[in-house]
Amino acid sequence: MPRAILLFGTGCGPAQAPSQPLPETLVLRVDTVQVSATRANTSEPWDGPEGKSATAAGCNVVAAGVTFFEPAIGGVMSSLCALGGDSPGGRSATEPDLRLTLGAGAATKYTTFVASDSSSQSLQYEFAVPVSAIPADGLRLEVFDEDKEGPELIGSVRLSSAQLAKAYRSPSKLLILSAGSIQRLELVVSAYAERPAYLTQHQAKAPPFRLERPVKAGELVSVRASGRFTVGSYYDDALDPAGYPGGEARSYNLGPFKRDPHACAIALIGAGPTVDGIAIGKAKEFIAPHAGPLRLGLNDKDLDNNEGTVSFEVSLRAPTAQDWLKAGNAK
Repeated sequence: MPRAILLFGTGCGPAQAPSQPLPETLVLRVDTVQVSATRANTSEPWDGPEGKSATAAGCNVVAAGVTFFEPAIGGVMSSLCALGGDSPGGRSATEPDLRLTLGAGAATKYTTFVASDSSSQSLQYEFAVPVSAIPADGLRLEVFDEDKEGPELIGSVRLSSAQLAKAYRSPSKLLILSAGSIQRLELVVSAYAERPAYLTQHQAKAPPFRLERPVKAGELVSVRASGRFTVGSYYDDALDPAGYPGGEARSYNLGPFKRDPHACAIALIGAGPTVDGIAIGKAKEFIAPHAGPLRLGLNDKDLDNNEGTVSFEVSLRAPTAQDWLKAGNAK
């Protein structure tokens, strides 16, 4: 049976104040995840010795629901995919390739990227969850071994509104969960806090830059881009973040954005070995499908001959329950 442990403070003191009300939006931060190195009640490893390597020469970029592989051949994407990578060097290929999923109801699902060859991982992965979107049967927190043949369930737990409320009101705000082959899963429950909008200017010849705060999976992201710049020598007039007005120069696009206008503004979430790509243009609002560093730049793999600047205004806000449920169903 799944087990949950709440950590509370001890000691005597004055009578407790009335329970603090729940915020409209919670942040669920998954910290340490530990699973058994072998399948339950067996000595059989999760994967064979030929399992996938997290140190492959390149990275995966998810854009418009399609995964593209970007080889490590230099350039913008290869540099980006190398940033922040936490390759588990020295680990055995027989250990599981961990993916964690937070689900609500039959259709809504937010997933982490895959942590390859790892039975123990420190994620610090954050989900923004509107309290009113939590169904009566609770949220599902599932851990999978992501195999080429398809995901294999390692273990799952249910998180009710009452359970999350109790954790949120505890001094530590910490839940320690275990179920199936999940030996320990640390979940911290806190209130969502909005930040002031970011406004920054970026050189058109510079690679995508990293925003100060990472985004949370399920968070509402709004990006507005402006500015005037030139890109290469094919088109002499100054451009704006909508990019080239026709289908010109798309051979210089980044791989996952081949069908988008050349030199349009783009956003990338995450860092090696997988990132998520979203075409922005002049403006776009979206629910973040993943958590991780947010980088903004231009859809151009040959940046050296660019001139001018582009400005980005970014706001990160709590999603409505309806938007959160719908976006999690768009996979």
